[in-house]
Amino acid sequence: ECIHPKGAAALSNKMLQFCNGGVYLDGVMENYGSQEEFFLRDTGVKGKQWKEVHHAKLDALGEIISEAQGEPVLVAYNYKHDLKRILKRFKQVKTLDNLETENQWNRKEIEVMAVHPASAAHGLNLQYGGCILVWFGLTWNYEWYDQFNRRLRRQGQTRPVVAHHIIVKDSIEDQIVMPSLMNKGLSMTDLLMFMRKEI
Repeated sequence: ECIHPKGAAALSNKMLQFCNGGVYLDGVMENYGSQEEFFLRDTGVKGKQWKEVHHAKLDALGEIISEAQGEPVLVAYNYKHDLKRILKRFKQVKTLDNLETENQWNRKEIEVMAVHPASAAHGLNLQYGGCILVWFGLTWNYEWYDQFNRRLRRQGQTRPVVAHHIIVKDSIEDQIVMPSLMNKGLSMTDLLMFMRKEI
């Protein structure tokens, strides 16, 4: 089956959402079945609705936070539903809203802070607050990835920085996005070949 670049990009975005545990839906969806089952039916109404499909990454994030034993943890999320689910599961999580939040982080007063990499890629000095960062959801954007990692890996940091990547094995994250970030770029040919193989 032929996949065009525009369709491949949209599908890859949907696959990344699925990896993170929540998926934006084309229409308003409602539960169809018991609360524990993820059966859905489309009501046909358009909107920015989303549905949680698994909580494996939330579980993994919980393990990392627990292992940090109170050390501050900086978490990069990708989608708004990622943040909503993170805030719901972990009550201690703060978001980077203003300069005072940044100062609180650097004084080690925040145990876990969730930040979208686009809003933290440049100009933030977070190296005094901690040395643990977590990629809850990966980004295609190498500059965001690189600059976000540099929020902790910069002058003034006194400890080695540990960067955790919560990745679904054998998924688009594992086979395409992470290698792309490590190689500083993704070719559309690589993406199209991956999509054809999956379909």
